[in-house]
Amino acid sequence: MSIRRIILESFLNINKCNTCSKYLCNTITVLSKFTVYSLIDWIAAGFQPVIVTLLKLYHYSDIFIFGILWFYDISIGILFIFASKKVIEDLTLMAATRRTINLLYKEKQNIGFMLGAIIIIKCCIWDGAERFVIFFENELTGNARKLLTITIVSGIQMATWTKLYSFLYDACYSIFMNA
Repeated sequence: MSIRRIILESFLNINKCNTCSKYLCNTITVLSKFTVYSLIDWIAAGFQPVIVTLLKLYHYSDIFIFGILWFYDISIGILFIFASKKVIEDLTLMAATRRTINLLYKEKQNIGFMLGAIIIIKCCIWDGAERFVIFFENELTGNARKLLTITIVSGIQMATWTKLYSFLYDACYSIFMNA
């Protein structure tokens, strides 16, 4: 089976027996979930530079700002995990991604392993802890492990973003105050 076919059929959760309308329905469902999740995620992420700017204006330390962003990110992540389990099944599309990676790994181990590694790195830096936790749903049994994982991954992500936002704020502040 070709890699494209594996990706398409597993991600859209379809098989050879499905009709054209099933393909279309599943495609629209995936696109809708992607749109809703992306919109909410970008709005939530958009508050982070606002929080940093406000806290920097009041001369809070980067450690304090990191703590606020970390708490905020953990809270948002928990809400997304809840929404993906209870409100809209697989809202973040990470269950579909995991299903695809598992099938790819069975067919082509190097490709499946490489894509899995890329997704893990991407979740730690960009996508967020909620997607990491949902991706490893089977391995993370129990809420305590999920909470610990979301705390660690969110900490890594927020340490990176706090440093970047703080640097950008300081750079802009020095440019505009010295102008």
